[in-house]
Amino acid sequence: MLGPLPGYAVEVAEIIRDAAKNQAAAIKKRSNEPFAEAARERSQAARRLSRVRRAHRRELDGVSLDRWQAAAALLGSDPRELFRKESKRFVKRGLGAAQLTALGADAMQIVVKTAQEKRR
Repeated sequence: MLGPLPGYAVEVAEIIRDAAKNQAAAIKKRSNEPFAEAARERSQAARRLSRVRRAHRRELDGVSLDRWQAAAALLGSDPRELFRKESKRFVKRGLGAAQLTALGADAMQIVVKTAQEKRR
């Protein structure tokens, strides 16, 4: 999807890579609220994505976002609250928001697995 926008694609990839690294570090800290710490890291990345989207808005105007809008609509009807909330933010964050949502799902799985292991 980002093929015709190489500059934008590089910036989005860098933001996602940094967010994944920061989220992993936040979860490994094993603080009282590891999911909240990971969410804070994703929120910072989301703000960066919004700034990059605004900076490249002229380039994005020339690209069809039909698939992107269909993905946001699909997530809007997901039974999981995390995904429904994130779908509302897709337009503001731009391309790359889906990857942040996937990071959120990964964080949720890690935290749940860790909690289950502690109970054993």
